[in-house]
Amino acid sequence: MPSDTSIILQQAIAAHKLGDFNQAEKHYLSILEIEAQHPDANHNLGLLYISLEQPLTALPLLQKALQEHPGIEQYWISYFEALVAAGKAREARAILEAGKENDLQKHIVDRLEAIVIRTETARERRPKKEPPELRIQHLAGLYEIGLQQQMIKDAQHLLEDFPNSALLYNMLGTAQLDLREYDQARASYETAITLDPTFALPRVNLGVTLSLQGYFDAAIAQYQDSLKIQPDDIKAMIYIGNALQSKGDFAEAIVSYDRAIAHEADCAEAHNNLGNAFENQGNLEAAITSYAQALALDPENKTTENNLARARQALATKR
Repeated sequence: MPSDTSIILQQAIAAHKLGDFNQAEKHYLSILEIEAQHPDANHNLGLLYISLEQPLTALPLLQKALQEHPGIEQYWISYFEALVAAGKAREARAILEAGKENDLQKHIVDRLEAIVIRTETARERRPKKEPPELRIQHLAGLYEIGLQQQMIKDAQHLLEDFPNSALLYNMLGTAQLDLREYDQARASYETAITLDPTFALPRVNLGVTLSLQGYFDAAIAQYQDSLKIQPDDIKAMIYIGNALQSKGDFAEAIVSYDRAIAHEADCAEAHNNLGNAFENQGNLEAAITSYAQALALDPENKTTENNLARARQALATKR
């Protein structure tokens, strides 16, 4: 029997990590039918319900896990966080005091006290228009493992509950851009900007999308608007240079790359792209200098290495 629950637990954890909450829930519940006090199943199912903003459902599960293994630090923390999330401040404080009386280690007590402050502060500051951080982390996790279609599906589902979330629309646009759904990505980024005009990132992402579609002037305008919000964003400066190069305006591109380097002298990408602009302008000596600086900052970059070799060959041929 233990081996059976062990296998099911592995399946549950795998589904949980992939964001397949329905399947994960089924696996956890099947374990609890076999072994009602199973600490890991109770704890993980409780965490799943917390991520779904169901702390009241999570509480009895997390309490069982803690009662079964009170020596596990994470069980105290999870139960305490669920109490706070459920608005049960008095019970949370009581658990904290109980932990102190039962010789809970000081660093755990300090951490629980910090949770109260952090959670209360977060509840005060977090705009209601944005989804919980755990849901955002779930979307980011899908993106990291290349599941853009699932990310789009889950983001659209979340937008039903958080229709005014600029962050969600920006994440949706990023997945669509990866899938080369350029028109859909543009629409998502434009909605994000409308919802939060002070949010710089969707402006940069919209600029990238427009550049890929060949609308370089429109892209540059978006990058420039983002710099009004975040003046030190060297990515936007580099992207302006890239768009200018695509237009054939190498002199202005050089100005933009120089601006990026002035903000971050050790940015290999800026030095490399500056080299591209010099090379396209016919200034091979300056191009070689820039490529060499880029390669010194990023010695493993094969693209920069090839750029440097090409420029040196061209200069040797010219002479």
